[in-house]
Order: sequence, then structure tokens, then C-alpha cells
Amino acid sequence: MSLQNLVGVSLDTVTPSKQTIRHLLDGAARHIADAKVKAVSAETRFSSAYTAIRMLADVGLHAHGYRTLTSKPRHHQTAIQTTGADTGPEATGDRSTRRSSQAAEPD
Repeated sequence: MSLQNLVGVSLDTVTPSKQTIRHLLDGAARHIADAKVKAVSAETRFSSAYTAIRMLADVGLHAHGYRTLTSKPRHHQTAIQTTGADTGPEATGDRSTRRSSQAAEPD
């Protein structure tokens, strides 16, 4: 699946910005550090780790000129699921394309 197909559905286009990417990376680093603090609850550590993962997924989208539509349900899920989407059918879970290409290869 192309990310372009998701524009208007769950993604919007943006002009990539080094400042935004730096902001997201810095935030993810802070959340990773927070997730390592053993003095807080497991729930808080998990929440920090999840937020870091989501922010890193947002970095990938932003670097390719996209952002999730936060007004849409499941925008966190969209960000995480589209990670690696531009690397081919293996990353997007498009098994039909993978099977087709494998069938065309001689043994």
C-alpha cells in the first residue's frame, strides 16, 4: 500500500522540517529515558515507551512528507503500522504482492 493512498483518509501531507524531526527525536529520547526509571509504576514506564515508539513512527512519516490526521480515530495505530511502508510488500503486510512476485521467480 502506498502512503499516498492514505492521504485524506488517515494521513495528510506536510513539508518535511528538520526542526520538527529534531523536536520528535528529542521527545522520543526523553520518553525512552523516562521508561527506564524504575522508581515509577510499570504503567507509567509502558506509557513512556509507547509514546517514544509513536514519536519515532511520526519521524518516519514526517521525513517522507506525511503526518497522521489526529482528528481520525486510531491515528496512533496508523503511525505505527505505516512504519517502513515505503520499503515494499514485506513491511506493509501485502502478502498478495509478495506471493505474486515469488510465483514469477524460477526455482
